[in-house]
Amino acid sequence: MGKDAADRAKRQSQYKKLYALRSNVVHGSAKVASDKVPGAARETVHISLSALRELFEHRTDLLAETTSEDRGNKLLLDIRS
Repeated sequence: MGKDAADRAKRQSQYKKLYALRSNVVHGSAKVASDKVPGAARETVHISLSALRELFEHRTDLLAETTSEDRGNKLLLDIRS
């Protein structure tokens, strides 16, 4: 996912913010602005579905990997089987 390195870096930053919000919700932080949660939840579902679509349509080779480390290395090194 992501057109180039800059786009992937932007997406990673966005994902980290969503994960931080999720962590604050799960751990009961008082810092959570409740009005941001529904939009963030929808965005997270959209991202997850896009990632699964990419995996099952274009990167089925990753499904054969038995560990997340192996999948990550294949992605980082852009190794395709």
